[in-house]
Amino acid sequence: MLSICIPVYNFEVLPLINELYIQAKNTSKPYEIIAIDDASNAHFKTLNQKLIEIPGIIYEELENNIGRSKIRNYLCKKASNQYLLFMDCDALITDRNFISNYFLAIDELKNPDSLICGGRNYQKDRPKDSTSLHWVWGNKREAFDASTRSKNPYQSFMTNNFVMPKSVLESNPFNEDLSGYGHEDTLLGFEMKKKNIPIIHIDNPVEHIGLEEASVILEKTIQSTENLLKIYHITNKDKDFVSISKLLKIFEKIRKLKLTKLVRFFFGLFRKTIEGNLKSTKPSILMFDIYKLGIICRL
Repeated sequence: MLSICIPVYNFEVLPLINELYIQAKNTSKPYEIIAIDDASNAHFKTLNQKLIEIPGIIYEELENNIGRSKIRNYLCKKASNQYLLFMDCDALITDRNFISNYFLAIDELKNPDSLICGGRNYQKDRPKDSTSLHWVWGNKREAFDASTRSKNPYQSFMTNNFVMPKSVLESNPFNEDLSGYGHEDTLLGFEMKKKNIPIIHIDNPVEHIGLEEASVILEKTIQSTENLLKIYHITNKDKDFVSISKLLKIFEKIRKLKLTKLVRFFFGLFRKTIEGNLKSTKPSILMFDIYKLGIICRL
């Protein structure tokens, strides 16, 4: 009934899979757990090779990194069950009924083609180092309950913790032209909206434990903005796609007013100041939004 699919990259995933294994086994329902390592470094490969010893776990290491979209499509091909639960490897399960909650949600689906999004949380205590940006951004822009996410179900879709029918993903695979980090979930959510495939939001979150340094977040922001622009052109600047991206909506207004060069100029002047704030222990979300706007105009 359920294939639990985990793309692994430079993270120790054994604690997560142990918990998933225990919970899934206790449900007495058909399941499998598939973990594919996307060419992690030797340290993490050594840690995660212990997965081979756990019965019923399918574990594979790829020689070359294939990226976030391709590895999810590959996991789909490896899976043998009707529904796929995709999870990021840097997740912490805080509810002992996590797997049971998904089985219950699947049983209650009115449309069997629906996607189910469980949500994401962050640690309660604010970090006192340069991972503050990740924590602040996550809490302000990602950690919403199901009722809030359900107001904009497609815009709120995230790939860190969701269930999808295997048949739907086979017909609508992740776009493998998106080779870098970011926005593969934005595009998939948009495609589900176009095809009237429901996305159901439930309160079944995992805690994101892989908080990253601000410098890494800023680099990933550049990569994700490149992907966003790529999707912008893939969809031929589709108005419905623009409508689900706040950044694109602002960018379009700037572009139509022919202010792109002006924004790029001022961003160049103040970029170091903005980055200094974002790397501090008290980063401003407004500054982060301005940073993203500057990057998209620069690109």
